Amino acid sequence: MSRIVLCIVILLWCVPNAWAGPCDYVKIARISSTLNIRSGASTSYKVLGGVPNAVCLKVLAKTTTGQSISGNRTWYKITYKSITGWISGHYADCSNCGTPPGCTQGTKRACYTGSPSTRKKGNCRDGTQTCSGGKWGSCAGQVGPSSERCDGKDNDCDGQTDEGNPDGGKSCKGSGSGPCAQGTSKCQSGRIVCITSSKPSTETCDGKDNDCDGVIDEGLERSCYGGPANTNGVGVCKGGRQICTGGKWGNCIGEVKPITEACNNARDDDCDGQTDEGCTSPGTCKEGMERACYTGPANTNGVGTCKGGKQKCQGGKWSSCQGSVVPVTEKCGNQTDEDCDGQVDEGCPAPGKCVDQDGDGFGIGTGCKQDKDCDDNNRSVFPGAEEICGNGKDDDCKGGDQPCGKLGVGAEGCRKPEDCISNVCVKLQEFYRCSKRCTKKEDCPADFSCLGSGDQKACWPNQKKVIGKGDHLKKCENGACASGFTCDKGFCVEDKGCGCQSDPKNATGNAIFLLFFGLFLLWGRIRRRNSGAIMRKS
Repeated sequence: MSRIVLCIVILLWCVPNAWAGPCDYVKIARISSTLNIRSGASTSYKVLGGVPNAVCLKVLAKTTTGQSISGNRTWYKITYKSITGWISGHYADCSNCGTPPGCTQGTKRACYTGSPSTRKKGNCRDGTQTCSGGKWGSCAGQVGPSSERCDGKDNDCDGQTDEGNPDGGKSCKGSGSGPCAQGTSKCQSGRIVCITSSKPSTETCDGKDNDCDGVIDEGLERSCYGGPANTNGVGVCKGGRQICTGGKWGNCIGEVKPITEACNNARDDDCDGQTDEGCTSPGTCKEGMERACYTGPANTNGVGTCKGGKQKCQGGKWSSCQGSVVPVTEKCGNQTDEDCDGQVDEGCPAPGKCVDQDGDGFGIGTGCKQDKDCDDNNRSVFPGAEEICGNGKDDDCKGGDQPCGKLGVGAEGCRKPEDCISNVCVKLQEFYRCSKRCTKKEDCPADFSCLGSGDQKACWPNQKKVIGKGDHLKKCENGACASGFTCDKGFCVEDKGCGCQSDPKNATGNAIFLLFFGLFLLWGRIRRRNSGAIMRKS
């Protein structure tokens, strides 16, 4: 009996797993590198690949008639990394490969792989696992946390809905206009709405669309009065109206402010409640008295360029109104209200354009690239035109009409540019003359030359003789000149005597001629003396 037991023990030792039941999984053991996977149950078959030690594999098939390896004829068919073949049972022990007990083929259970704190909250839902081959499969159908969206749902499964303004915080345009069209998007009740930064308010003169109707500063008008306190509505004084344009209140149109009391007109001009106070009998005035006056239309004094002047009492009567500026035709491009209606350059070209109405080559408008015309209704007025003094026109567009009395081009005696009509006073040697700038002779008047260098060239008369105190050239009339002067090349010049002219070059030439002539006479005399001596000796 003891021998039978011993034989059974030896058999079990020599043939591992011989008593094991069904072996669904095997675990690689007792090998130092990799176990060969072969195409058949014998080492004579082709090696297809290898499997490392301790890897657990599912058994696809089994045979006990394979090649004996250390007394074990069992071979298992497995798949490892897409390679299917046979391995020796000597290096593979039966194992459950960690499959929890109770996993029966086809059994299902609920599963969730997300954070436990999010399970079954908001959108998060469990999935299902199915047991296959003794192992639980993947968790199918579960819904885990996602980024929060503006949809009225708890997408990140934290117990809150639409928190953090998802999909919001961007610039947006509301349903209104003006400043009420601009806002920031916000998530509200599961949808994106535009929250505007402004709400409609009363329109004010600030260059903004306060009432959000798409129009800026529309219909804004107010009463105004710039005179002293307690004078509005007294005498001739009255308030006017202001209109808002471009965010600013314009001039006070139509207002009448106090002026010096004018005598004998039955009006309270200084708005003190009294009429013609301090005046004499009608039609007369006290010598030396002064009073303000204005000859332009009513309600234009003090508007734009218009202003009042003064009258003086001379010989018991008031003089004409001196210094008064009345409305004239509006000139474009100079940003000035010449017609005194409270508007500047009305009816002129739109910004960015240049219009030449009089065809003189110089236009008006902000789009003009060259100098602008100062009067685009007069073809003789433009930048660079010849200024004519005393004609009431700014012919050259350089700051108004030039008063007469200034020196013309070529005239002597200037000391500063303002002394000349041309505003150019130059000096040549010790003489000062009014001139004009030039680059070539053709730029100058007839009988003038273009002298100097660079940008300092100027026109200078061709005939210039230095006589006594300055240049007083006068043309010879019938060849006759005043006493002490002689006619030279058509002009009277100072007579220096001895037939010599005042030209230094002529004087030098005459002196040289006289010197040689004297030497010649001396040489002739010496020669005659020597000839006489020789004759006497002979």
